[in-house]
Amino acid sequence: MKTIQTTAGISDLVLLGAQELELAFVPNAIDQAKAIAELSEFDAFEHLGSHESRFFELIARRAAGEPLSRIRGWQEFLGLRFEINPSVLDPRPETELLVTKGIDYLPPNGSLLDLGTGAGVILISVLALRHDSRGCGVDNSEEALAIASANAKSLNVSDRCEFLLEDWRAVDSKFDLVLCNPPYVADREIGYLSKQCREYDPPGSWAGGPDGLDAYKAIYRNVPLLLAEGGWIGVEIGWRSIAEIATLIHEVGLRNIRVYDGLAGNARVMFSQL
Repeated sequence: MKTIQTTAGISDLVLLGAQELELAFVPNAIDQAKAIAELSEFDAFEHLGSHESRFFELIARRAAGEPLSRIRGWQEFLGLRFEINPSVLDPRPETELLVTKGIDYLPPNGSLLDLGTGAGVILISVLALRHDSRGCGVDNSEEALAIASANAKSLNVSDRCEFLLEDWRAVDSKFDLVLCNPPYVADREIGYLSKQCREYDPPGSWAGGPDGLDAYKAIYRNVPLLLAEGGWIGVEIGWRSIAEIATLIHEVGLRNIRVYDGLAGNARVMFSQL
């Protein structure tokens, strides 16, 4: 990707693009316009030509609400660059807490299972930070697993992980740590989702059923079959569901519940032990 040249013409175009973004209430409009200019592959002022129309096409997409990460096809997570496509969730900074806390519960030379791996963000991030670990990512989307495999290769962890095209209930191995960011938006809450989530993330990544607990019920029913003795499971949660999820945990005999607050100050991640 080429860096934007500091010519007057390109600077003027960036300002015009930023004005369009500001009118659409896009935050950090200047920085977003600069990033889009780089995607447009501006070379120098005298070579704008078709690149100018490309620039404003991308500006229009961003102004209409499409996230920059979707436009460029990648997102940064814990300092790592992950390719994404329409079949996977766009990783959010809030999920970094699940990874960083999860590492604390992973023993030396430990094994990790990532349920609903998507682009492989959770699994690959743990493996990149813990070189003694190995893991498995499970998803029911072939397109998602193709992206996950590519990310594992580009981030040099492919020799320590595998990806399975299966329902997580079909996994027949046991792991020291299970991590998952399940879909947890209740039917009644869908109308309150941001446009970024509702229109650009696959519904399977956020639709949690009537009470938002469908995925949690399936996970905790099966987690005793997935965890090694003394192993831990960590899940991302919606803070309104903390009591219900704690009940599910107790019903299957898990213990040592630990809850951590996220960036907004609400309960975001919950761990429990077999």
